[in-house]
Amino acid sequence: MKDIFFKIWKDPVWSKVISVGIIGLITLLWSQISERSFGYFIDKLNINVPVKLWLLLVLAIPVFSFAIKIIGKKPKQIPLIENESDVLAAVDSWWPKITGGYFPDDVKVNFKEIEVSHRLGTGSVKKVIDKVASKRNFKPKFIGDTYATYEYVHKKG
Repeated sequence: MKDIFFKIWKDPVWSKVISVGIIGLITLLWSQISERSFGYFIDKLNINVPVKLWLLLVLAIPVFSFAIKIIGKKPKQIPLIENESDVLAAVDSWWPKITGGYFPDDVKVNFKEIEVSHRLGTGSVKKVIDKVASKRNFKPKFIGDTYATYEYVHKKG
C-alpha cells in the first residue's frame, strides 16, 4: 500500500490530487472544531441534497482525474521489427519499382525515414540495404551515416 501511494505521489497530477484531499481533510477537521468556520458556510450550500455538496466535490475530483488519466492513455505501441530477415523483406518491399519499363537511375535512401515509416529497429536499414540494392541491380554511389544513394547498373548489350 505504501509503495502504491509513493508511486502515485511521484506522478505530477496525482500528487496534486492527493494534496488537495489532504487539505480538504484538514479543512473538514478545522470546521468541526470551529463553530463559525468554513464548514458552516459549506452547510449552507446543501439545498435539497441528501449528501453534503462538499463531500460530492471531494469525491468527484479524484474520480474525474482518474477518468481523464485512463482516457488519455496512449495505446500500446507495436514493437519494432528487429529480425534481419523481416527488415530485409520490409526494405525490399519499399524499394522503388519499375515505372515506365525502367528503374530510376538513382535511388536515395534515408535510413531514419524508412525505419520510422516501417517500424524498423534503429540502424537495421543500413545493415540490409546493400543486399536489397544488389538484388535489384543497383550499386552504391554514396553511403553516409544518415542516407545513401544507389545507381542502377544498366546492362550492356
